[in-house]
Amino acid sequence: MFDIDDEEFKKLKKEIATKHGYNLSDDDPILMFVTLNDFLLNQYKEALEYTLQDLSDIMINIKSDVNQYIKENELNLFKRIQDINNSNVSKVHNKIKEYFQHEAEHINMIHQKNKRNYNILTMIAVLNTGCIFVILFLLFYKYL
Repeated sequence: MFDIDDEEFKKLKKEIATKHGYNLSDDDPILMFVTLNDFLLNQYKEALEYTLQDLSDIMINIKSDVNQYIKENELNLFKRIQDINNSNVSKVHNKIKEYFQHEAEHINMIHQKNKRNYNILTMIAVLNTGCIFVILFLLFYKYL
């Protein structure tokens, strides 16, 4: 468990001797605490890495959830915009249809009026033609 190499161990022993005036031997019981601290530090490091991995997974899930939420809202917004556009198109279509129906009724009314006038003019023309034939017949009969 003790991951310190010989060079670092020599430096550590020298620093302890300099600061505390105590020389450590290779079998000194105080090295047990160094080994124990190294073990606990490795345990803490593993727990921290595990926690960081969990946090990373949580962040990935949150990001996925947020992206899904955004995608759903985009689809809902797009659908709402389509509904509004369809509604507006339908309204415009109905207005245009009403306008053309009104114009068709107006044209039909003019056509009926013209047809009635045409019928009257046709009847007058037929009467005139009949009168001309009668007059010609009378004139022709008188000179015969």
